[in-house]
Amino acid sequence: LRKRVRLVLGWLGRGSFFLVPMTIQLVFLFGLGFGLWLSLDFTTAEFTVIACASIASFVLSDGFIAAIGRLGSIYGDQGKHLLAQRALRRVLAGGAAVSLTTAALWLPVSQVFGLFPLHKAALGGAYFVLLMWLWLALAILYVTKRRIAIVLTSSAGLGVIYLLTDVVGANRHLAHLAGVGFVAASALAWGAWVLARRAADTAEELRAARLPRRALILWALAPYFAYGVLYYALLFFDRLVAWTAAAGKPEGYAVW
Repeated sequence: LRKRVRLVLGWLGRGSFFLVPMTIQLVFLFGLGFGLWLSLDFTTAEFTVIACASIASFVLSDGFIAAIGRLGSIYGDQGKHLLAQRALRRVLAGGAAVSLTTAALWLPVSQVFGLFPLHKAALGGAYFVLLMWLWLALAILYVTKRRIAIVLTSSAGLGVIYLLTDVVGANRHLAHLAGVGFVAASALAWGAWVLARRAADTAEELRAARLPRRALILWALAPYFAYGVLYYALLFFDRLVAWTAAAGKPEGYAVW
């Protein structure tokens, strides 16, 4: 019975760890007026475009995050850390391609359909790219079980924003983009270091293992990828409908 209780408490502890970074964000947001990618000083227009960029980053990254979790867990638990490193590199490459392609299409699509003014659309595109990389980088830390690193990198990003805005006096958006970029880069570097160290320590008899054919990997990951995408798409769909149907939208804004 004690063993089962400890096991359940361990599961609850690991699951509730997601609340720690979010709690830190909320303390900063309501205590100092800013979070990692939001500020209480933002205008409604800025909140709108950043909210849309955040939603897009959640929807388009979560399929890759699900793939990171699946492949990282399978190969990592088997001790095949070389395969885990190679597989996660491929997933990150796919995420990078999607983020850059979406960013390249974002401005022309926004202009054609009149979603946002050009300068606001550009701002949203910058937030989207960095936030998508943030989620992917943090997923690497989570699947490698470096949960303290998630807290440390996220907190350091908040410190970067504070220094740039309150000490240097930098533009609020530049400070937030720098903070998000710092967390994404440091988390990605930390995760890459962990994967490289584990790959170097892979047992000799497991080094000859090879990844399955790409088609088989894609087929096996398809349900997880689809779930990740559809989860956030359905979660935010009603918000997007409400925002696009809102009365009194300023000129040049299809979403408000």
